[in-house]
Amino acid sequence: MTPPSSPSERRPARKSLLPSPPAPWEEAPQPPLFSPRSAGGDAEGRGGSPSYAWTEVEACPRLILGPAPLSAGSDGARPTLPQMDWIEFLALIGVGIAVGVYATAVGAGGGFLFAPVLLTRHAEASPAEIALASMCLVLASSGLATARLAREKRVDYRAVGMAAAIAVPAGLIGATGTAQLPREIFAAGFAALLALLGAYLIWRPTGDAGTLGRRGWRRMIRDRRGELYLYWIPVRRSLAVIGVTSILTSLAGIGGGLFFATITIRVMRMPAWLGVPASHAIVSSIALVVVIYHTATQHFGDPLTDVPPLLIGAMIANPIGLVVATRMRESLLSRLLAIGMLAVAVRVAFEAF
Repeated sequence: MTPPSSPSERRPARKSLLPSPPAPWEEAPQPPLFSPRSAGGDAEGRGGSPSYAWTEVEACPRLILGPAPLSAGSDGARPTLPQMDWIEFLALIGVGIAVGVYATAVGAGGGFLFAPVLLTRHAEASPAEIALASMCLVLASSGLATARLAREKRVDYRAVGMAAAIAVPAGLIGATGTAQLPREIFAAGFAALLALLGAYLIWRPTGDAGTLGRRGWRRMIRDRRGELYLYWIPVRRSLAVIGVTSILTSLAGIGGGLFFATITIRVMRMPAWLGVPASHAIVSSIALVVVIYHTATQHFGDPLTDVPPLLIGAMIANPIGLVVATRMRESLLSRLLAIGMLAVAVRVAFEAF
């Protein structure tokens, strides 16, 4: 007998009872989602024809390397912001200039005209998203006008502070209600508000100061030119009207400049030379609080993409509007605007229903 030449030939190699691990380039085997059973056979599947039935199996854990997939639409495309071409961008700048000239001239922030533009362009946006974009424009327009008029010493800071003390919390209440308001009700209410405002401007196109009285809070202001203004503010009546107006305008997503310009002149009995700056300052304070609220609650949406071109137009129009305020007749400007507001009100109401 010949002895084995090596130790490996002395005994056969052992066969491993465990399955060998797959190679790195091979995919790990997955358990079947169904197991075969024999129709007509016994419980162990002997006899009869094979068939398949769903059985519960335990999924094998798998390690996935790389970034997690984005939450996109049904087609799996990456979500993107709406694109805007240069023609559309320039057109929105023109809209911002047209709205800004009038709004600055009459003491408004332009939200009553910016909001319908956003409603028309973004039909699927929520009222809170439209309100945020509109109030951003109002804040920029009225804030810039307030800064310019403050250098002329035409802002009665104490009267504005009194009005802002009630206007700011009331505006916050209106902003809170905007998030809970259905779009149809929002559009219908906004159309009614525009129609009423347009009819009022046709009926009373000029905003003459109310009858001066000697009851109330006595105020005396001297502007940069040296002109002295003396007037009395009825505090209780002014605060009540300002509170209700702030809630309604914030609920509609506008600054309410046209309303406050009328309130400062006809209710607070301020001279028109000081009433327009006071209106800008009050609107700026309301818009600031509303923008902070909607930003904190993350009411972001597609209407914000229109803010940059509209804002550029409003900033260009701001100094022009201050010049127009001293040279153009208010009655003609108010009647032309009233016609446009009535047309916008009809369109917004049509889209709501």
